[in-house]
Amino acid sequence: MRVGVVGSGRGSYLATWCRRLGIEVVAACDRDPSRRTEAAVALPSAAVFEDWRALRGTGLDAVILANDFDEHAPLAVAFLDRGVHVLSEAAACVEEQQAIELLEAERRSAATYSFAENYVFRPHVQLRDGSCPVPMPNLVR
Repeated sequence: MRVGVVGSGRGSYLATWCRRLGIEVVAACDRDPSRRTEAAVALPSAAVFEDWRALRGTGLDAVILANDFDEHAPLAVAFLDRGVHVLSEAAACVEEQQAIELLEAERRSAATYSFAENYVFRPHVQLRDGSCPVPMPNLVR
């Protein structure tokens, strides 16, 4: 499996775990020049970019989104639309409409979307009536 990482702060930690598991990390990106330099050292066989859009041309099977959480949804949709599996390491949406668009993208994609954050399943962050705005799978909580 060929994986890319967007956001090399926490993303570097996750990339290290990928490599330990035998997953090939082939690309990384970060807007911060010093973090790009660190990523190039930590991931010598990976291409390192400033802009996440460059990752779309690297033949990824999956991408880990470890950038600012409020940017996850649009990136996840873009990767899912290209058939790339997505793992968001933190909250992915700022508003309900982004969540709806993300779920729709996951449903129409052959790829999967995974959410590595469990905070959204806490009762106090659900809608006031205790429901979710979109159908949720049966989950063990």
